[in-house]
Amino acid sequence: MSSIALYNALVAAGVDKQLANEAANDVAQSEQVATKLDMANMQTSLANMETRLIKWMFGINLGVVGLAVAILKLT
Repeated sequence: MSSIALYNALVAAGVDKQLANEAANDVAQSEQVATKLDMANMQTSLANMETRLIKWMFGINLGVVGLAVAILKLT
């Protein structure tokens, strides 16, 4: 959304013109606005991280069970 479109939407919603202008300018100058592509990349990254975490948890649990079985066989 362009700053002009944002300004028009804010004015149409009943926001004071001065406040709408300031808000539209602030958004236009901000570099911290996430795009849909940014959000999609973040979602993919989180999904990959979750997969790796589950693999590690399974491996650690398998190792603990194996260690427990080995200790029980020794006693």
